Amino acid sequence: MLNQITRTFSLTEVEEIHIASVPDNKKSDEWGRGTNLMNIIKSSIATQLNEIQNQKCCYCGLQLWETGRGEIEHIAPRASRIKAYPEFTFEKMNLALACEHCNGSSKKGEKNVIFRKHAVYRHCEFKLVHPYFDNPQDHYEWINEITKIVIRHKTWKGLYSIILFKLKDLAIARAKQYIYEQKVNERMTDQETKEKYNRIISFER
Repeated sequence: MLNQITRTFSLTEVEEIHIASVPDNKKSDEWGRGTNLMNIIKSSIATQLNEIQNQKCCYCGLQLWETGRGEIEHIAPRASRIKAYPEFTFEKMNLALACEHCNGSSKKGEKNVIFRKHAVYRHCEFKLVHPYFDNPQDHYEWINEITKIVIRHKTWKGLYSIILFKLKDLAIARAKQYIYEQKVNERMTDQETKEKYNRIISFER
């Protein structure tokens, strides 16, 4: 299930003061440093985002264990050979947990997803469906609104994101997750689960 992220993580006063003291052009370097304080900050961010996102990827909406471990993702890349935005390194709405599938080099990786930059992050215009700024329901729709397995776009941002993250390739993973949730809720046997999975995959295709 794709959901908009509606709240951000929080940092301690000491952590906020430290981040504010780092010049914008050095923020990316600071993120990469392996100091105790930075390790604590990143661990705290990851833990909080895991809870905020209900252990689901900010882009595909699948459980993080389904398509790979969760990684702290800089939506506007902090360091990239294409285009980097070091000043947004610690911007709270620029950080989310993404799975390895969506954040891999062949998908999002370090791609520049800002269409038009603004000094204020929330005023930037993004090419993709932004996890914080956009409601996925405004940009995507499902062939079957009950199972929500095969996705299609409603807007150009939805199309861009479907292509970028290859969201249509995740139909089998979505079917597995849907069936797993059904099995838990309805207490289905393994045989019933297998039969329902096969029926759904056959119908959705």
